Amino acid sequence: DRQSCEELYDELFSTVLFPSNEITHGEKRSSMEVQIEAIAKVLTTPGAWIDFSCVEWRLHLGQILREVPPHDGEDMSGIKESPGAERKWLFVQLLLSIELVLRLEAALRVGMSDSQSDVHVTSYEIHHFNKLRNTKLDWDLIVARRFIDHICVEHWTPATSNVPVSPSVEIGRAHV
Repeated sequence: DRQSCEELYDELFSTVLFPSNEITHGEKRSSMEVQIEAIAKVLTTPGAWIDFSCVEWRLHLGQILREVPPHDGEDMSGIKESPGAERKWLFVQLLLSIELVLRLEAALRVGMSDSQSDVHVTSYEIHHFNKLRNTKLDWDLIVARRFIDHICVEHWTPATSNVPVSPSVEIGRAHV
């Protein structure tokens, strides 16, 4: 698949993030660098996301992914957030991290090899991105890459049931 920077920009800022005023009025508003920088800034917001650079959070990741929602009628009065909130925000973080991985790979592959492309990466832009990085963001990229490498999305229909089935997501050997 080939998507232009404008298509990627429209998809990112119409479905996942809201563009800031400085992005919406810039001269290169839909450039790959603007998109990469915006996602990196969101993911490096202190205290907003799970920090996988901490071993405890990497161990807790599997528990969050395999979390079983509470049964109907279960007393939830002692829980301040909804039971699946931690899982929901983990998936938002994974989505943003995967979006960043895909844009970085596209910028590196296309920008370095295709002179006809609208993706151009300069050494200054690489240096600028490296300034935005921190250990937490590096771990987000690692987790996103492992997630991409080990996820399999399948649609299956049970042979004996007329009940509509939603697609399952397989991570390694565990279904989510």
